[in-house]
Amino acid sequence: MRRLLGWWVLAIALVVTVVPGSPGVVARQTTPDGPVVNIPNPEVGDTVSFVAESGSEVARLRATEVILNWDEYSEYYVPQPGWQYVAVVVEITNYGSRGSLIIRADDFRLQDVDGFFYSRSWADGAEGSQLIPSESEIGVGSGETEELVLVYEVLTGVELGHLFWQPEYERLLTIADMDALIPGQE
Repeated sequence: MRRLLGWWVLAIALVVTVVPGSPGVVARQTTPDGPVVNIPNPEVGDTVSFVAESGSEVARLRATEVILNWDEYSEYYVPQPGWQYVAVVVEITNYGSRGSLIIRADDFRLQDVDGFFYSRSWADGAEGSQLIPSESEIGVGSGETEELVLVYEVLTGVELGHLFWQPEYERLLTIADMDALIPGQE
């Protein structure tokens, strides 16, 4: 009985954290005055604060740009028929005092409105392209800001939902709500 009750509580917690507009989908946004304010479903351009268990701010992340039909890929990485690439640029600022913050590109997931997750694509940029996908890891020094370019191969025309970052097993941060973005509909 306890196990069943435990699964029930876990299921409710997952629904509360994934359903758009629910109180569980909360990020922290930094206002121009400095204090951190909780907001639901941060949009592209909003700053999200990554806070340690102690409450101290470790980093700030911001999805700065979304390219719905990224086409600067190498000739060897043509998307499969009926699919296209979406590129997301995420800016990370390290506020920690313990050296570099290692950010893994594979810790980011793109979700569509039907709940399907897309993992980062291994597509490479064509020679001379302006936007080159990032390596699998980047180090962000204390007080520094770096950009991470994430590329996802998604079904053409699928409506995007959210960009999530899971830096730790028990952590999931909503970086951007993309509910209004439909690839191929620019």
